[in-house]
Amino acid sequence: MILPILALIGGLALLAWSADIMIDGASGTVRYMGLPSLLIGMLIVGFGCLCLNWPLLWALYDGKVFP
Repeated sequence: MILPILALIGGLALLAWSADIMIDGASGTVRYMGLPSLLIGMLIVGFGCLCLNWPLLWALYDGKVFP
């Protein structure tokens, strides 16, 4: 029982760390291009909202939701 709990905690920590790296990289790229910081926030929030919809879109495309 302890191993699954440790795996869950480790997975969440790895997820948080990788999200931080992704946001740092995205903001650095946009800043290098000379775009305003408002655009950085808009792109990160937009991409985050889009990622939540991908599984549903794939299921719709495969015909698993509405035959």
